[in-house]
Amino acid sequence: PPVRPPVRPPPAPAQLLGDFSALLGGDQHGALLFDLLQSLARIEETMVRAKAVASLSSVFASVDVSSGGAEVGASAVKIVSGMADPGADATGFGAKVSAASVCAAAAALLERCGVDEAVKKELRDVYARICADDAPIVRRAAAHELAAMCEAVAGAEAFDGDLSATAMKLIGDEHDAVRLIAVEQLGRVLGSERCAAAAAKWASGARQRLADDARAAAAGGDGDDAEPAEEPWYAYEPGVHVVATAHVDASWRVRESLAKSFAGYVAYARRTVADDGVGGCSKLDLGLGLLSMFAALFDDAEVEVRVAAHKSTNDVAATWSACFARHSDCVEAAGRGADAPELKVRMAAACALTKLLATLTPLQAPGAAGPPPPADAAELAKAQRALFDVVEAKLFADEHVDVLLATLRELAVAVPLLEGDSAARVAALVESTVHDNWRVRAALNGALPAVALARGKDAFEAQLLEGFVRSFQDRISEVRTSAVAVLGELRALKKPDAATGLPTDEALFDGDWLMEKIGKRLSELYLTMSYYLYRITIVAAFERLAHADVAAEHMETIVLFLVDGARDDVPNVRFTAVKALETVSLHANDRLVANFIKPVLNELLANDTDADVRNYVKGAIAAL
Repeated sequence: PPVRPPVRPPPAPAQLLGDFSALLGGDQHGALLFDLLQSLARIEETMVRAKAVASLSSVFASVDVSSGGAEVGASAVKIVSGMADPGADATGFGAKVSAASVCAAAAALLERCGVDEAVKKELRDVYARICADDAPIVRRAAAHELAAMCEAVAGAEAFDGDLSATAMKLIGDEHDAVRLIAVEQLGRVLGSERCAAAAAKWASGARQRLADDARAAAAGGDGDDAEPAEEPWYAYEPGVHVVATAHVDASWRVRESLAKSFAGYVAYARRTVADDGVGGCSKLDLGLGLLSMFAALFDDAEVEVRVAAHKSTNDVAATWSACFARHSDCVEAAGRGADAPELKVRMAAACALTKLLATLTPLQAPGAAGPPPPADAAELAKAQRALFDVVEAKLFADEHVDVLLATLRELAVAVPLLEGDSAARVAALVESTVHDNWRVRAALNGALPAVALARGKDAFEAQLLEGFVRSFQDRISEVRTSAVAVLGELRALKKPDAATGLPTDEALFDGDWLMEKIGKRLSELYLTMSYYLYRITIVAAFERLAHADVAAEHMETIVLFLVDGARDDVPNVRFTAVKALETVSLHANDRLVANFIKPVLNELLANDTDADVRNYVKGAIAAL
């Protein structure tokens, strides 16, 4: 007889049971599902086990503990403990992996249950045993839950007493598959505000242990002639110890994981280290030393590490911007990504460096209480200028179009936060950049509102107006569409306050300027355009010029132009103008609606031979 493959249990029941509490009478009966879901979570079939774990975590989170909370908590610990020690009959690691995956959800449940501290400690001990399991796959699953477990455990004492040693063992695991996850998870723990007290408690105890170890090593020297090993500058700072080890780890995947989570370690150092420093190393020097390790990742031999470092750069700089700006080597190392031979590195560098222009601003950032202190502002300005030189010379001139596009996408946020000279250079770059690729031309349009906000109306008119008007005649539809959208953004811009940079109630581009400099030019172009798609673009632009605050004489000009467009020879132009008239009628006065808009709509409804035009006319008339 033919050999039949083993029947795999379907994952659907394991998934559906997570929402089964309502069918049992409500969340107060959710504990009835614990044993059933535990059985499914022990199955070695990966898909079933993953669904069962997700359902069990969901039930732990939703179960009602208002009555019988102690019993529910004890039952949850029993479930996790049973999976963590599945017995000699277990054929794989599935049960232990599932136990690791639900530990954090169980710890959060215990905090709601109000159980004794002994019960909570029992669960933490179970988690510690899983983290020390012989199987790397189990330790890896446990490492994945480190941050969630630490966030779920209430109390700094519990973390320092039961979980900090576990975390450090995972950091030093012999398998890089475990270490890389532990490094990333510890970065999340140390950088999390929710774990701030626990991180501070851990740091305090670890510093004391490091000091004790140093004294013991000094006391146990090999004779009088032996010279004691020189202590590193981070000798008494445990968080930096982890970074110092991980950034030179033999596995590039660990170094990549560190690069991704580096902002958490910087946040920890800034928040936890006292102003007078640790072990004779000042707080600023410790931060600069930490950033030196980050700078080394930009020159890593592995491409993925460098990409990860660039992607994390803005988060690292935003966490401690004044320290980052002072570290000229780190700023320079980040800039070297623009010269990398690998496209993916240059792409990551383009995004990172352009974002950094906004992060390292010497001006008052949006939402900030005030500008940076003068000493910090000087360093920030110096770093921003150095980065802008790289953006201008390298990224705008890159041979690959995607690098320029990545730069332009982030430029809108950065330009208003640049110093005056750099903002003027951006305007010059946008003015002078003529590109064959339509995506670049559209992206250049997208940068115009930010440049206008930074440079002002007069500079925009002198440098950028001509190119902007030309884009309404671009041969590519997407570029013309972007020009129409940008026109609406320009109309909505508010003039910034000279002192604070915050928007005022005054429009940057008033109605007179828009109609004279743009509306008049577009209406003249319309008369010369033989291609109907270009005329559609102009009609859409006039629709954008209309708004609630536009002056009556300008609104009449807009309405009259659209009425003429509604009589165009091409049906597509006519129904586009009809749709625009429907929108404009919301802002037009009764005279314009009665004397111009309604008559042309009635004329089209009665005489137009195109069915689509008549349908749009009916919709517009119904909306009036």
